[in-house]
Amino acid sequence: RHFLGVAEGQGVTAEESIFLLGTDEQGRDLFSRILHGSRTSLTIGLIGVAMSLTLGITLGGISGFFGGYIDNVIQRTIEIIRSIPTIPLWMGLAAALPPSWS
Repeated sequence: RHFLGVAEGQGVTAEESIFLLGTDEQGRDLFSRILHGSRTSLTIGLIGVAMSLTLGITLGGISGFFGGYIDNVIQRTIEIIRSIPTIPLWMGLAAALPPSWS
């Protein structure tokens, strides 16, 4: 809530610090908390990208190398998977998971 340090009289001693995104009610720096929390999201995103890249290169290489029947099977399988609407899929998954996992 404060850009320059913490307001006096809140149980926390004010420091001569600059908080780029301010502080919360307990005087904790919001910018450092956001950076700390983004580690999990970035890790999950990068793992997903790496898995997708590996799978895509593998299937594309197999499809391009062998061609013919195998190429058609791989392409039709990918088309079927991509035709599944994602929003109802995620809604069903959210309904199936226990609330304690949120």
